[in-house]
Amino acid sequence: MRKTTILGFLLLFLKINLTINDMGYFYLISNLLGISIILFNIKNNRAIKDDIYMKFYIILNIILLALKLTGLEITSIALTDFSSFLLSIFFLLGLFINFFYPLILFSSILNKAANGIFSYQKVAIFVKIALLLIPLLTISFMFSPFLSSILIFIIIILEITSAYLLLSERNSDNKIFNNK
Repeated sequence: MRKTTILGFLLLFLKINLTINDMGYFYLISNLLGISIILFNIKNNRAIKDDIYMKFYIILNIILLALKLTGLEITSIALTDFSSFLLSIFFLLGLFINFFYPLILFSSILNKAANGIFSYQKVAIFVKIALLLIPLLTISFMFSPFLSSILIFIIIILEITSAYLLLSERNSDNKIFNNK
Protein backbone atom coordinates (compact mmCIF):
# COMPACT_ATOMS: atom_id res chain seq x y z
CA MET A 1 0.00 0.00 0.00
CA ARG A 2 1.46 3.34 -1.01
CA LYS A 3 1.79 6.40 1.22
CA THR A 4 -0.58 8.33 -1.00
CA THR A 5 -3.22 5.61 -0.62
CA ILE A 6 -2.92 5.96 3.15
CA LEU A 7 -3.21 9.76 2.71
CA GLY A 8 -6.42 9.14 0.74
CA PHE A 9 -7.82 7.11 3.62
CA LEU A 10 -6.80 9.78 6.11
CA LEU A 11 -8.79 12.29 4.05
CA LEU A 12 -11.76 9.90 4.11
CA PHE A 13 -11.44 9.45 7.88
CA LEU A 14 -11.06 13.19 8.52
CA LYS A 15 -14.08 14.45 10.40
CA ILE A 16 -14.40 17.72 12.28
CA ASN A 17 -17.96 17.27 13.51
CA LEU A 18 -18.49 14.21 15.72
CA THR A 19 -21.94 13.35 14.39
CA ILE A 20 -23.04 10.93 11.72
CA ASN A 21 -25.04 13.60 9.93
CA ASP A 22 -21.97 15.70 9.15
CA MET A 23 -22.52 17.54 5.89
CA GLY A 24 -19.89 20.23 6.09
CA TYR A 25 -18.17 21.37 2.91
CA PHE A 26 -14.80 20.37 4.33
CA TYR A 27 -15.93 16.80 5.09
CA LEU A 28 -17.59 16.25 1.71
CA ILE A 29 -14.69 17.73 -0.28
CA SER A 30 -12.12 15.75 1.74
CA ASN A 31 -14.15 12.60 0.97
CA LEU A 32 -14.05 13.33 -2.76
CA LEU A 33 -10.32 14.12 -2.66
CA GLY A 34 -9.57 11.01 -0.59
CA ILE A 35 -11.50 8.64 -2.83
CA SER A 36 -9.89 10.23 -5.92
CA ILE A 37 -6.41 9.63 -4.49
CA ILE A 38 -7.31 6.04 -3.65
CA LEU A 39 -8.72 5.42 -7.14
CA PHE A 40 -5.60 6.89 -8.72
CA ASN A 41 -3.34 4.64 -6.62
CA ILE A 42 -5.23 1.40 -7.13
CA LYS A 43 -5.58 1.74 -10.88
CA ASN A 44 -3.84 -1.62 -11.35
CA ASN A 45 -6.25 -3.45 -9.02
CA ARG A 46 -9.27 -3.99 -11.25
CA ALA A 47 -11.29 -5.82 -8.56
CA ILE A 48 -11.30 -2.75 -6.32
CA LYS A 49 -11.45 -0.14 -9.07
CA ASP A 50 -14.57 -1.70 -10.61
CA ASP A 51 -16.29 -1.92 -7.23
CA ILE A 52 -19.88 -0.74 -7.68
CA TYR A 53 -19.99 0.46 -4.07
CA MET A 54 -17.04 2.77 -4.68
CA LYS A 55 -18.82 4.31 -7.66
CA PHE A 56 -21.97 4.66 -5.57
CA TYR A 57 -19.92 6.31 -2.81
CA ILE A 58 -18.52 8.88 -5.24
CA ILE A 59 -21.97 9.65 -6.64
CA LEU A 60 -23.37 9.87 -3.10
CA ASN A 61 -20.72 12.41 -2.09
CA ILE A 62 -21.41 14.49 -5.19
CA ILE A 63 -25.16 14.41 -4.46
CA LEU A 64 -24.63 15.34 -0.80
CA LEU A 65 -22.33 18.20 -1.82
CA ALA A 66 -24.92 19.42 -4.35
CA LEU A 67 -27.63 19.25 -1.66
CA LYS A 68 -25.38 21.20 0.70
CA LEU A 69 -24.78 23.83 -1.98
CA THR A 70 -28.54 24.20 -2.49
CA GLY A 71 -29.13 24.50 1.26
CA LEU A 72 -31.04 21.25 1.78
CA GLU A 73 -30.05 19.42 4.97
CA ILE A 74 -31.66 16.58 6.83
CA THR A 75 -32.72 18.89 9.64
CA SER A 76 -34.52 21.21 7.20
CA ILE A 77 -36.87 18.53 5.83
CA ALA A 78 -40.37 18.94 7.26
CA LEU A 79 -41.96 15.57 7.99
CA THR A 80 -45.43 16.64 6.91
CA ASP A 81 -46.17 13.94 4.35
CA PHE A 82 -45.00 10.48 3.40
CA SER A 83 -42.76 11.62 0.52
CA SER A 84 -40.79 13.99 2.76
CA PHE A 85 -40.50 11.20 5.33
CA LEU A 86 -39.06 8.88 2.64
CA LEU A 87 -36.70 11.63 1.50
CA SER A 88 -35.41 12.07 5.05
CA ILE A 89 -34.94 8.29 5.46
CA PHE A 90 -32.95 8.08 2.20
CA PHE A 91 -30.97 11.15 3.23
CA LEU A 92 -30.11 9.58 6.60
CA LEU A 93 -29.19 6.29 4.91
CA GLY A 94 -26.87 8.21 2.59
CA LEU A 95 -25.20 9.89 5.55
CA PHE A 96 -24.67 6.52 7.27
CA ILE A 97 -23.15 5.04 4.11
CA ASN A 98 -20.98 8.13 3.70
CA PHE A 99 -19.57 7.61 7.18
CA PHE A 100 -19.16 3.81 7.20
CA TYR A 101 -18.02 2.97 3.66
CA PRO A 102 -14.44 4.30 4.00
CA LEU A 103 -13.85 1.97 6.93
CA ILE A 104 -15.24 -0.99 5.02
CA LEU A 105 -13.12 -0.10 1.97
CA PHE A 106 -10.04 0.27 4.17
CA SER A 107 -10.71 -3.16 5.66
CA SER A 108 -11.16 -4.69 2.20
CA ILE A 109 -7.92 -3.25 0.81
CA LEU A 110 -6.08 -4.17 4.00
CA ASN A 111 -7.29 -7.79 3.79
CA LYS A 112 -6.17 -8.03 0.16
CA ALA A 113 -2.73 -6.66 1.05
CA ALA A 114 -2.25 -8.70 4.24
CA ASN A 115 -1.48 -12.22 3.00
CA GLY A 116 -0.66 -13.31 6.54
CA ILE A 117 1.87 -10.54 7.19
CA PHE A 118 1.86 -9.84 10.91
CA SER A 119 2.15 -6.06 10.72
CA TYR A 120 -0.99 -5.88 8.57
CA GLN A 121 -2.76 -8.20 10.97
CA LYS A 122 -2.02 -5.80 13.85
CA VAL A 123 -3.59 -2.97 11.88
CA ALA A 124 -6.53 -5.19 10.93
CA ILE A 125 -7.35 -5.65 14.63
CA PHE A 126 -7.98 -1.90 15.00
CA VAL A 127 -10.13 -1.90 11.87
CA LYS A 128 -12.16 -4.89 13.09
CA ILE A 129 -12.78 -3.20 16.44
CA ALA A 130 -14.01 -0.09 14.60
CA LEU A 131 -16.27 -2.24 12.41
CA LEU A 132 -17.69 -3.96 15.48
CA LEU A 133 -18.54 -0.57 16.99
CA ILE A 134 -20.68 0.39 13.99
CA PRO A 135 -23.89 -1.43 15.09
CA LEU A 136 -23.56 0.05 18.58
CA LEU A 137 -23.04 3.49 17.05
CA THR A 138 -26.12 3.08 14.87
CA ILE A 139 -28.30 2.21 17.85
CA SER A 140 -26.82 4.92 20.07
CA PHE A 141 -27.37 7.51 17.32
CA MET A 142 -31.11 7.04 17.77
CA PHE A 143 -31.14 7.16 21.57
CA SER A 144 -28.07 8.96 22.89
CA PRO A 145 -26.34 11.62 20.80
CA PHE A 146 -23.63 12.01 23.45
CA LEU A 147 -22.75 8.29 23.38
CA SER A 148 -22.78 8.29 19.57
CA SER A 149 -20.34 11.24 19.56
CA ILE A 150 -18.01 9.31 21.87
CA LEU A 151 -18.25 6.22 19.65
CA ILE A 152 -17.53 8.28 16.53
CA PHE A 153 -14.48 9.73 18.28
CA ILE A 154 -13.28 6.22 19.19
CA ILE A 155 -13.81 5.00 15.62
CA ILE A 156 -11.88 7.98 14.22
CA ILE A 157 -9.03 7.33 16.67
CA LEU A 158 -8.95 3.66 15.60
CA GLU A 159 -8.92 4.67 11.92
CA ILE A 160 -6.12 7.19 12.39
CA THR A 161 -4.13 4.74 14.52
CA SER A 162 -4.45 2.14 11.75
CA ALA A 163 -3.22 4.59 9.14
CA TYR A 164 -0.37 5.69 11.42
CA LEU A 165 0.72 2.08 11.94
CA LEU A 166 0.72 1.54 8.20
CA LEU A 167 2.75 4.71 7.65
CA SER A 168 5.26 3.77 10.33
CA GLU A 169 5.53 0.31 8.74
CA ARG A 170 6.01 2.01 5.40
CA ASN A 171 8.95 3.98 6.76
CA SER A 172 10.65 0.85 8.08
CA ASP A 173 12.61 -1.49 5.85
CA ASN A 174 9.86 -4.07 5.59
CA LYS A 175 9.40 -5.84 2.28
CA ILE A 176 5.62 -5.50 2.19
CA PHE A 177 5.77 -1.99 0.79
CA ASN A 178 8.52 -2.62 -1.71
CA ASN A 179 5.99 -4.08 -4.13
CA LYS A 180 4.31 -0.73 -4.90
